[in-house]
Amino acid sequence: MNELRLIQNAAAQSPRRKQYGFRLREPLVFRSHQGQPLRLAVAFDQIKLKETLLYCDMPVLKTDAAKYTIVVHTHGQNKFRKQKWAMNTKRTPLTMGKVARHVAEVVTDLIEESERQYPGEDDSCRLGPGYIDFEDIYLCELRQITKASYLAILARRSPVA
Repeated sequence: MNELRLIQNAAAQSPRRKQYGFRLREPLVFRSHQGQPLRLAVAFDQIKLKETLLYCDMPVLKTDAAKYTIVVHTHGQNKFRKQKWAMNTKRTPLTMGKVARHVAEVVTDLIEESERQYPGEDDSCRLGPGYIDFEDIYLCELRQITKASYLAILARRSPVA
């Protein structure tokens, strides 16, 4: 039997601060039809994603900004930020499936960058070859942290002792 364990920094799990000038959205929760968090590897296959992700075609992210930032922060690694386009050419809101694909792209970029870095003090949550494999990463939710920045809350499958 396997269980999911968060691979976030402790600061990422702290309660949300009150922001001024705009209203924080509720977190986007990514679940499969079985009620489990979404496996990130599925996000690259459009057909599998539609079969797996609950509310895959539901528009969820509408913003006035042209781009938004996805932040990934795991134990033992620095925050990793990457900007993604927030709209398509028709200026329609991003769907749940498209946002999941953006997070998967950011995590693969993080893995590629972490291959070039030296091991840190705490590598228990480090992503990449020899550490946590991309196939074992799950997307639980996406939390808004600033007007156009979102923090990806990730988990991994680990064997229960």
